[in-house]
Amino acid sequence: MAEAPEDQEAAQEEPSKGGAMKWIIISLVATLVLGGGGFAVWWFVLSGDDKKADVVKKKGEGGSEASLPGPIVSLKTFIVNLADPGGRRYLKVKLDLELTTKDSEKELKGRLPEVRDQIILALSSKTYQQIQGIAGKTVLREELTARMNSVLKKGQVKKTYFTEFVVQ
Repeated sequence: MAEAPEDQEAAQEEPSKGGAMKWIIISLVATLVLGGGGFAVWWFVLSGDDKKADVVKKKGEGGSEASLPGPIVSLKTFIVNLADPGGRRYLKVKLDLELTTKDSEKELKGRLPEVRDQIILALSSKTYQQIQGIAGKTVLREELTARMNSVLKKGQVKKTYFTEFVVQ
């Protein structure tokens, strides 16, 4: 019977050693996970700032004016019937225009009725098939830009952005 208490003591010591080892492994894994997460945040978040700094640096070193965004003018929403047979579909579009200069912005505001007229004529002449899909929208965007530039004499519309485009 003297041997029985020694076996019990040995049995009690083994779980305590295994429990300590579990905590060491868990803390090691947690440290690795937190370290990996910290590295991932540093890599993705802070490395993006370097790219932005490089772009700003390049612009500061004589970057072209064409790469800088011009003034943006938002136009009121246009709602027109499409040229589909029966006239059952309509188009709702909201446009933002990027202009070349501040003077262009002043001219655009002075000629806004003419610009809106050209946009309405262009939109209402389209069928659903013509504006369907990315290619149709791209062609429409280019046509609208050309029509607006034909109205403006001093400045130009650099880009036309669709901020709302609904066909129903």
